[in-house]
Amino acid sequence: MRGPRTAPPQASQWVDGQGRTIRFDQRMDMRGTSGANRVFFSEFGPVETFAAPTEG
Repeated sequence: MRGPRTAPPQASQWVDGQGRTIRFDQRMDMRGTSGANRVFFSEFGPVETFAAPTEG
């Protein structure tokens, strides 16, 4: 959701060699006030596998 005087957020995602997100940065400007989020992901544990849902 975005107001009339807010710029769209800018984001970047860092992915490791196994395809896992390890860092996510988001920057935004809201009515002249800037903000930022930076999140680090770690300690993923063992790889899990999932079956595709069945129809019905």
